[in-house]
Amino acid sequence: VETFPYGAGGIGYVDTTLYNSYDNNDLRKSLFYTSNGTGQIQFAGTYTGSFYNFCGIATDEIYLIRAECLAREGNYEGAMADINTLLSNRYKTGTFHPLTAGNADEALRIVLSERRKELPFRGQLRWEDLRRLNKDKRFEVTLQRIIDGTTYTLPPNDPRYVYPIPDNEIQYSNIQQNPR
Repeated sequence: VETFPYGAGGIGYVDTTLYNSYDNNDLRKSLFYTSNGTGQIQFAGTYTGSFYNFCGIATDEIYLIRAECLAREGNYEGAMADINTLLSNRYKTGTFHPLTAGNADEALRIVLSERRKELPFRGQLRWEDLRRLNKDKRFEVTLQRIIDGTTYTLPPNDPRYVYPIPDNEIQYSNIQQNPR
């Protein structure tokens, strides 16, 4: 993502695993993403139609938060009802088939998958989700990207998940820098 005066925005390239996780009838695939003509998939923009990141809370996130809470409480039917309410407006007319789960763990996995697909490039949500989900062995993720031939890896619970403290804050307060 590039930085512009008075805000951040720019071109966001999309991980192919995320892009391929959308069903072809899922409208989000064509609304959220575009091809740049070189085979790379880019984030198309936000609610405003610009590349400035939307960082507010919206109805979709509320449904996802409630669905996750319901699944974690063991109410997988309620969790799936919320997910299906959300998804019923995300598919081409006549193509949506409600999702089902046989237990709370399965419902939670579905909710977290939909959360990733519904909230891309939404502030720092994915980063914070990774931080909290990496504390649960079931959802640990090792991030790996190859950029210009160099492989970058970020394992679960790595100290680099914590932002560094600005140098001027360390200088004035004599606190220790977060480990890197």
